[in-house]
Amino acid sequence: MEMKKDWLQAVDIRKSRRTYTGEKIKEDTAGKIRDFVEQCNQESGLAIRFMEDGAQTFKSFSSGYGFFTGVPSYFAMAGDKDLSHLRELAGYYGELIVLECTAKGLGTCWVSGTFNKDACRKQIQLSDEEELLCVIAAGPVAEKKTLKEKAIKLMALKSKKPEEFILPDSGLPQWVSMGIDAVAKAPSAMNRQPVHFAYESGRITASVDEKLNTARIDLGIAMAHFELGAWGSLSGGKWTFENDRYLFR
Repeated sequence: MEMKKDWLQAVDIRKSRRTYTGEKIKEDTAGKIRDFVEQCNQESGLAIRFMEDGAQTFKSFSSGYGFFTGVPSYFAMAGDKDLSHLRELAGYYGELIVLECTAKGLGTCWVSGTFNKDACRKQIQLSDEEELLCVIAAGPVAEKKTLKEKAIKLMALKSKKPEEFILPDSGLPQWVSMGIDAVAKAPSAMNRQPVHFAYESGRITASVDEKLNTARIDLGIAMAHFELGAWGSLSGGKWTFENDRYLFR
């Protein structure tokens, strides 16, 4: 996927939002998002769905469950159960969708558990061969966070500093430092940020120690952020999978 300057700017302004205005995404913006989702699916082999009437997926829970209100739309992150690196791909391409939405002035939030999975599976017509991994809420939001959103932020784990993501943590080339700075701004389930990077002989490796499904998604999200941050000072570079690890060079 060709990186965009708008995405790099979106990294700095993206915030997880749980309170939406309830308004639908404007048709011209929605059309561009549909095209981008299709591009992501063609490139990745995923089967991401952009559901523009997603209220039922969140409304079926009791009031306050998951702390989401007014969600008009969502992206269902799904793919064939046999697709290699399914969760990492979902994280990587899902985060590019998040940044594309952010660049278009929309709010977003990764959601792994607090949504009605049965309603979602029915709405997207999930096949037996596919797996639904999570969803991404999306839609118009107020400029400032609500008190409820601020309170949720205070309850989250403290974010790691950039140097806590990589070994060694000093003497790094500028492109690596910029990549890691972007990683520190990436969303993560419960803000656990379980991803680790290592730099050696001009190459970066990325991994997670945890076996939780969300950790593999977090890895994909972090890889997207690293690639985008490094892109700010590199003319190229991409992720490959070799010898059971992810390499960027």
